[in-house]
Amino acid sequence: MENSLQLPTSTNPTSSEIDFLGKTSKPLNDCTVILLKIIALASTTVLVVVLGVPVLVGILGFLSTTIVMLYWHMLAWNGLEVDFDEPDNVELILQDLKHTNH
Repeated sequence: MENSLQLPTSTNPTSSEIDFLGKTSKPLNDCTVILLKIIALASTTVLVVVLGVPVLVGILGFLSTTIVMLYWHMLAWNGLEVDFDEPDNVELILQDLKHTNH
């Protein structure tokens, strides 16, 4: 009675010849490898952009809000009440910005 188990023909298969089940298979051709690398690069790029852009926008928003809040506190420490409903206060703030930049 013969054994129905088929042994691999190669005694020492390379890692590219072994799939995830441990069976031997023929290696991928160059075109397939290049295509898989392009797909991997594209998906990684999309993942970085999709996750990176909102994080970057959040960091920039946090920093800009912090800078504005610190400026308002600085104005309050100097005795200027920040009320953007009053046009005079807006003019004073703009004048103060012009003087600090020069």
